[in-house]
Amino acid sequence: MSEKFSLVAVAAAVSLASGLLSQAILLVVGVKFPVVSVAFGFLIIATLGGILRGVERDRFATATLILPFLLWAVCSVIWTPSEGYVYEKLAGLMVCALLFWLPILSGSVYVDSFIRIYFFLTVSVLAFSAFGMLRSAGDFYSLSDSQRSIYLTAGYFGGGLLAILGFFSVSRSWLIDLALTCFVLLCLLLTGARGPLLFGVGMLFLGLIVRRSWSSITVLSFVGFSILLIGQFLSQFEQAAFFIDRAVARFILLFEGELSSRTDLWVQMREWLADDAAVVFGYGTGSWGFMVLGYDERAYPHNIVLELLFENGVIGLFLFVLVFVFSVWAGLKVRFPYLGVVLALICYEFLNFMKSFTISDARMLFFLMGILLAERLRAAREGSLVRD
Repeated sequence: MSEKFSLVAVAAAVSLASGLLSQAILLVVGVKFPVVSVAFGFLIIATLGGILRGVERDRFATATLILPFLLWAVCSVIWTPSEGYVYEKLAGLMVCALLFWLPILSGSVYVDSFIRIYFFLTVSVLAFSAFGMLRSAGDFYSLSDSQRSIYLTAGYFGGGLLAILGFFSVSRSWLIDLALTCFVLLCLLLTGARGPLLFGVGMLFLGLIVRRSWSSITVLSFVGFSILLIGQFLSQFEQAAFFIDRAVARFILLFEGELSSRTDLWVQMREWLADDAAVVFGYGTGSWGFMVLGYDERAYPHNIVLELLFENGVIGLFLFVLVFVFSVWAGLKVRFPYLGVVLALICYEFLNFMKSFTISDARMLFFLMGILLAERLRAAREGSLVRD
C-alpha cells in the first residue's frame, strides 16, 4: 500500500509541476489556479506513504538541504520594500520546496514512470495551450496577462518535451516518437517561444548524438524543413496565421536589439554592487519590481543568478547553489539508466531560468533535484553508488 501512496504522490506532483492543473483551469475558467494547498496535500500523501514503510533518518536529513535557502528568503521579509508581491513569491518558493521534498520523503522513486508521466501530461499541457491560443486568436490582445501567458507555458514545456525525446524513447515505436517530435515542434513554432525552442532543439540533438541515433538526426533534419512548409500552409488560415506572424516577429526581435536590451540589467546590477549591504543580504525577496520599476508587482530580471543576487544577496545565491550543485553531484554518483534524461531536463530548466521566468516558478527544477537526491539515497541503500 505504501508503494501505491508513493507512486500516486509522485504522479500528482508531476501533474502540479508540469502545470496541467493550473493550465487547464486557466483555459476553462480564465483565472490562475492556486497550487500551494494542492502541493501541501501531495506532500502529506508522500510523507504518509513514507511513514507507513518507515522513513529513514537520512531521508529527513537530506530533505533539510533546502531549508537554509528557504528560511533566508523568508527572513528577507524584514528588509524587503515589497509589501504584496513578496508573499506571492514566497508562496511560490514554498511550492518549490514541497516538490523538492516529495520524492525524497515518499520512500520510493519511479524515475521511468516519472519521465513518462511528465511527458504525457506536458503533451496535454501543450495541446491545451495550443487549443486555447487558437481559440483566442481574434481577441488575443484583449485577454488578461494570465490568459496571454498561455504561450509562455506552452513554449516552456514544449522545449522540455524535446529534451526528453532526445535522451529517452517515450514509446517502443520510433514512428510514434517522431510524430510526437513533429507535434511539439509545430506547437513551439506557433507559440513563438524563442528560448524554449532554441534550447529544446539543442537538447534534442545533443541527446540523439549521445545515443548515436544518426538516422534519427537525418530524419529530424528533413522533418524540420517540412514543418516550416507546414507552417507556411497553416499561415493561409486566419487563426493560425495570427500566431505564425507573431512568432516570426518575435524571432526577428532577436536580431533587432532585444538581446542588447538584456545587457541593461547590468546597469541595475552596478547600482546593487555599489551597496555593500545589498551585496551581502540583497534588497529582499520580491524587491526587483519596487527597486527597478518603482512599483510593487511581479517583476524579475529574466536571469536566475542576477535575481538571486539582487534580491537575496551573495548569501542567498550561495545557499541555492549549494542545493543545486549537491543535487547534481549526487546524481552523478548514482548508477541508474535515466540519469541522462534527468540531467538534460535540469540543464534545460536552468537555461530557461537564465532567460525568462523567476525562481518561484522553478517547480520542475526543484522536483528534479529532489529526484536525484532520492536516487542517491536509494543507491546508497542498495550499494550501487559509483566509486571513484
